[in-house]
Amino acid sequence: MEDQLISLLNDVAHASAEPQSQTKRQQAEIELQRTRANPAFPTALVNIASHASIDVAVRQLALTTLNKFIARRQLALTTLNKFIARNWGQDEDRADEPMIDIPDATRDSLRNALLQLALNDEGDKKIKALTSYSVGKIASYDFPERWPHLLPALFAVIPSGTDAQIYGGLKILSDVIDESLSEDQFFSMAREIVKAVTQNLYINNATQGRMEDSDALPFTLDYLVVEELDFLNQCFRAPPVVAELARQLEQSATSGEPSWMVEVMSMLASYSRIGSEEQGMWDIDCSLYLVEETSASANYTARIAASDLLIKLGEWYSQKTVDAVFAYTQTLFSGDKAPWKTQEASLFLFSMLLSDFHDMDKSIPSHITEAYLALVDYSINQSEEPYLRARGYLLGGNLTRS
Repeated sequence: MEDQLISLLNDVAHASAEPQSQTKRQQAEIELQRTRANPAFPTALVNIASHASIDVAVRQLALTTLNKFIARRQLALTTLNKFIARNWGQDEDRADEPMIDIPDATRDSLRNALLQLALNDEGDKKIKALTSYSVGKIASYDFPERWPHLLPALFAVIPSGTDAQIYGGLKILSDVIDESLSEDQFFSMAREIVKAVTQNLYINNATQGRMEDSDALPFTLDYLVVEELDFLNQCFRAPPVVAELARQLEQSATSGEPSWMVEVMSMLASYSRIGSEEQGMWDIDCSLYLVEETSASANYTARIAASDLLIKLGEWYSQKTVDAVFAYTQTLFSGDKAPWKTQEASLFLFSMLLSDFHDMDKSIPSHITEAYLALVDYSINQSEEPYLRARGYLLGGNLTRS
């Protein structure tokens, strides 16, 4: 495509006043208009502008054409935003001019097209910002009744998407939270929001945590997670809560349905995963990783808070806690295996529970310890994941005491 564009740009850039040359220029401009529909069009223009061997006038024209192409897209989105703001909410009264009726099929098409544009791999942040504004504006009218899959689509992309997709997803999420979510809606989705953002900030990226403002007040998300885990720890201590949860465990055992304990294990493992910032420090000084085993770490993270909560559950519900940890861990190592950080987190939690049981002279059934020895064998053979291997060796040593 680049050769074709070079030829067309050359006809435009070097056109003379002669009729034949002007006709050739007009034909080239028409052909350039047609090639804009090709997805490779902007990339080809950038490549042409990057080649020093190409005529300077052609390179300049390539950049001018690219700028016009981008400007047209931005203008199109700006115009669309104004149209949405004026006409999407059909129940609003406007005295200045009548509203345009938008068919339901058109609304569905626009919602899907804009969401796809905001979550694609394109890296132009201006386009992403304008698109996310459109999505947020529509969401203020349609979410959640007429657009229930909006937030699930964002939560599916943010934890594992490309940088461009994550940027688009977070931009939409920010706009939706600011413009669309009521207090009740926010708290109904808060778990998924915190889960997705936490993974992107601290598990996938080494975002600095434990930050305070000038008034010594915490303002980073990891502090919120730790506070919530500590709050749960306190709630579980209340006698009425202990009694009710014990009753539910008995009901689950009778009915054969999964208990709330397995859901708690999933949450604890999620917050016990090694953060990228911690991993960076441990790569420099591995002794910091080993300090966790003695519970002497001065860095009170969500990982430590989660293990503290699990230890308390073990003290209150004993064998049922062990069974829940074991049941959840098995799902991570069978079939489609989970990411190594989740596997390591589940083994870390069991190791901390095992140490507490040992200190309290409690025993763990032999069939469970034997099953964990098989997981230890698997872990220590993962040569490409040093922290999973290390966890395997540490858990293996811990199991020898039981």
